[in-house]
Amino acid sequence: MSDLHNGVKMRIAYKPLVDRFDIPRPTLIEWQKKIKLGSKDWRTTHLQYLRDQILLEEETTQELNKKGISFKECYLCLMFFFIKEIKEPLSYSRFSLKLRKFSIIKDFGVEFHHPFSKKIWEEVKVDGKEYKMAFYMGLENFAQSLSSFQLYCFQTKILKILNEIKEKYQLTHKIKLSGSTWQELHTYDKAFNEKVIKEMLKKEGLEIN
Repeated sequence: MSDLHNGVKMRIAYKPLVDRFDIPRPTLIEWQKKIKLGSKDWRTTHLQYLRDQILLEEETTQELNKKGISFKECYLCLMFFFIKEIKEPLSYSRFSLKLRKFSIIKDFGVEFHHPFSKKIWEEVKVDGKEYKMAFYMGLENFAQSLSSFQLYCFQTKILKILNEIKEKYQLTHKIKLSGSTWQELHTYDKAFNEKVIKEMLKKEGLEIN
């Protein structure tokens, strides 16, 4: 951590801070001026913290890439967050519990026969009973293999991608798959295009297998 306080942080451009934390550039410039003047207040302390956070997240992204991330796991996490309207990173326990509830459904409505739904859930039989299940164990095992900060960073990147997609396609209404029209499902299918998602993951620095 010592490198973070030996001038490294001063070489970080404003753009990563603007992109990551959505802080206006003029605000960051004003905070930087106070640092140069030797001012010590919450602004200078906060700017230093954010710069340190950027460096830590960059290093953690490299750690995530060494773990081996599949597109299928990223896509399932994206759908999980989208449909369950997850808006902030979850703890291990909440992530696992909510993912399992999301992954197993008993609804066999027409909505679940749409190509969009079939990309998430498949029909399976358990003890003679039919269910639709998303094969979540790969994602759950991946999450369990991460440190708390690695899991936080992974979820942060998925949420950023999700928010960009929702903004582009104006998916601001409450998501409820049961009862969705065929046109709505088509819009979801178009919005969560595999090629586009892979490009967005790459932009976030994630190397997908």
